[in-house]
Amino acid sequence: MSTTSLLYHAFGARGYRCLRTDFHEAEVIFTIDQPRERYRCSQCGSAHVLAHGGETRLFRTVPIGTKPTRLLFKVPCVECRDCHTVRQVRVDFAEPRRSYTHAFERYALELSRSTTIQDAARHLDVNWDTVKDIQARYLQRRKPRGNSRLAAFAVGSRIQRGLAFKSADWCRLCPRASDSLAPLLAPRHRGRHRG
Repeated sequence: MSTTSLLYHAFGARGYRCLRTDFHEAEVIFTIDQPRERYRCSQCGSAHVLAHGGETRLFRTVPIGTKPTRLLFKVPCVECRDCHTVRQVRVDFAEPRRSYTHAFERYALELSRSTTIQDAARHLDVNWDTVKDIQARYLQRRKPRGNSRLAAFAVGSRIQRGLAFKSADWCRLCPRASDSLAPLLAPRHRGRHRG
């Protein structure tokens, strides 16, 4: 399998070339590049752009075995001839202002479905807040619109499946449903009898 094929199939980086692979402090780092003909304005999508340098960014992606893996990419800055803006090109394999790829995000969600947030974070070698943020953004995208009872049911079922966060986070995600969630968010006292 070629390295470019690995970039696409394993890491979701389509249309990029692998320039080199480095092994640094128990990490695998792929230095990638985007061909000039694929540069597009991130504002209007135009291909009529002039390159103006770029900014080197390091993206965390799916680990290879137990080795943390990163993509090193110099994100090109372009001047658009159509809309007259100077911006970085859109990075297809990651969300704006995120330091991890879509593949890493999907992997973290899969792990957090079967383990705790802390265990998933430890395995991925990231902060607990990173996995929590990935889950919160996923739940925000899947949040039912309009019906607060349906929202309470959806959030409540996720809590029961082990995707629970702090109660303040749930109230922030579904403010209208927070009253319906009170019984689910209350701490449980198993094995204690009050007398």
